[in-house]
Amino acid sequence: MTQTTNQGMRDFLNALFGKYFQEHDGYVELRLVPKEEGPPNSFFYRRGEISSADWHDTHQANGTHHIYFGVNPRPLSKEKKQSDIKDVVCLWADVDGKDFDGGKEEALQRVEAFPSPPTYVNDSGHGYHCYWVLETPIVGLDDGQRLAFKQILSGVVKEIGGDRSKLHLDACLRLPGTFNIKGSEPMECRVLQLNEDKTYKLEDFAKFKDYNFKESKGADSSFFYYNLGLLYADMKNWEKAVEYGQKAYKSGLDLPGLRQKLEKAGYKI
Repeated sequence: MTQTTNQGMRDFLNALFGKYFQEHDGYVELRLVPKEEGPPNSFFYRRGEISSADWHDTHQANGTHHIYFGVNPRPLSKEKKQSDIKDVVCLWADVDGKDFDGGKEEALQRVEAFPSPPTYVNDSGHGYHCYWVLETPIVGLDDGQRLAFKQILSGVVKEIGGDRSKLHLDACLRLPGTFNIKGSEPMECRVLQLNEDKTYKLEDFAKFKDYNFKESKGADSSFFYYNLGLLYADMKNWEKAVEYGQKAYKSGLDLPGLRQKLEKAGYKI
């Protein structure tokens, strides 16, 4: 298994958050989730710390933990719920091969057919993570602006065929330079395509706006439980997957993916 590449991780995070940190302060969150049972652990890096960090904990965890980063800056309070996230630096989509009949190959075709090329396309091991970096980060979202942003994000994700459980502002996706350890064989997460000249204004995506998108009550906890349930389902820890699935659906979340996985495995919630 190859070692985690410090410079690659630094370059990616600096490119994604660099403009934001030129004028604003906050944290980049790295979240380490153990493959086996155990609580997740978060590390926070402030402006200037990304380049100077030794990444020791990330090196140690690579291969035993799923290593994610928060796609938007965390506030100085280090709060991680989406209601605490007020600033955004990009739009994002998780396009997973399992959601297409043609698998990962078809997923890449959908990414490449999208009319606005992503700034970054990362190979996550089983699919692709897309990032459209904003020319100017959006800072201090109020409730109305938050809804408008998420309606546009929802439309982009729908158009590209992405995972709709990743629409929350506190979303975490895999960090390139680490390993996807969902299956029996670790798969490297890496930068596949980089279009540095492709940065965008939010209004460039206005045509995709999903006016039917509405925030669900308890969105913070329901998305957290849903994604944790998916992770345990991928690990075939069905008891934990059912536990967190029940919590997610009890709070009113209507995403079908986790329920379908559980039913296919013989569990009903």
